[in-house]
Amino acid sequence: EVRERLFKKHTLKAVFSMPDDIFYSNNASTNVCVMVWEAHKPHNPKRNTFFGFYKDDGFVKAKKLGRIDKFNKWQTIKEQWLSLYRENDVKEGMSTKHPVTWRDEWLCEAYMETDCSQLKTSEFQQTVNNYLSYLVKFGLFKYNEKKEREKNTFSHELDFSSWTKFKVADWFTCETTKALTETKKGDVAYVTRSAENNGVSDFVNSPEEYRNTGTCITIGAEGKYAFFQTYDFVAGVKVYTLRNAKLNKYNGLFICTLLNRAVPKYSYGRARILEKIKEEIIKLPAKKVAGKYQPHWEYMENYIKNLPYGDLI
Repeated sequence: EVRERLFKKHTLKAVFSMPDDIFYSNNASTNVCVMVWEAHKPHNPKRNTFFGFYKDDGFVKAKKLGRIDKFNKWQTIKEQWLSLYRENDVKEGMSTKHPVTWRDEWLCEAYMETDCSQLKTSEFQQTVNNYLSYLVKFGLFKYNEKKEREKNTFSHELDFSSWTKFKVADWFTCETTKALTETKKGDVAYVTRSAENNGVSDFVNSPEEYRNTGTCITIGAEGKYAFFQTYDFVAGVKVYTLRNAKLNKYNGLFICTLLNRAVPKYSYGRARILEKIKEEIIKLPAKKVAGKYQPHWEYMENYIKNLPYGDLI
């Protein structure tokens, strides 16, 4: 009601998402946004509102001092923030423009594209390392000493010219798992909203009606991170699956790396729920088939396979 009344009388010109720990020195834990309103002028839902993702102000935490501009970054960052707003500019990963009504989200996170311009091979390598660590930690790693490891001749130079934007729901069946809340120790992975250990909190007994088939990507609402599940599993509360017949552990890990680039757009107060996952736009290597672009599943698979340790997972 308050939001509707505001829009009937005033114009929402801009919203800035501020650093998560902006009130760190006051021991306050909250997500902060700053709104700019033009008073006494009804909001036009067809006109764009400016949204800034102003999370990194260059300040760092220092013992007994709170957040300080230790590396003298603030002046440059402040000038960039103000310039983007004054010029009404869209910058990937920092700002966007979007028309909104009083019913919509008033946050940059809801409308900005995930920034892939700084994507590096090291991010995919970290995904492989984390997955391999999970397999080793829980005794799932099967190493064949007799297997001859192929010489790596694959180029890992990232060429974004062939990458295309896809909506998650257009290429994945997205569903909510049936939540198992009472557990006993067993041998089936229990995937929860954890952001660690591939989302696996424990190994438990698995009632058949709660079991989920592997070979899918899982995302926990407040956990935010995407993980690839090779094996069957049961799940806790608010865990979602993404499935496609062409998905395997290699291209799955590639896609998880891209999905995890969107993690900063979510928080405990803005969980990564199913409806938001379906609407996410993800940029992936693509190829044309019958005149239409589709994800280049084979390229993504070979990319991960040819990373160090990629052939071991």
